Amino acid sequence: GVPNPPANLTGSVSGTTISLSWQAPSGGLAPTGYVLEVGGAPGTTTKSVPLLVGQRTLSLPGAPVGTYYIRMRASANGNLGAPSNEVVLTVR
Repeated sequence: GVPNPPANLTGSVSGTTISLSWQAPSGGLAPTGYVLEVGGAPGTTTKSVPLLVGQRTLSLPGAPVGTYYIRMRASANGNLGAPSNEVVLTVR
């Protein structure tokens, strides 16, 4: 099985720092980690970064200028669940 998606992904930009926060999935299989997915268009992934299961916030300083489409997935035993809501952030 796979875990449910993380809930309530939110993000903000301050200068060139992207800040994200999310909630653990409710119900379903317990996640053993998270995967951050970043793309240059809706629903795309150009970079994915594994994260620890205890994380619920993330700060990414030094982001290049651009628009980012960001999702979070929960993982369990190497299997990825469905994506969270997608946030769109622009670094100027």
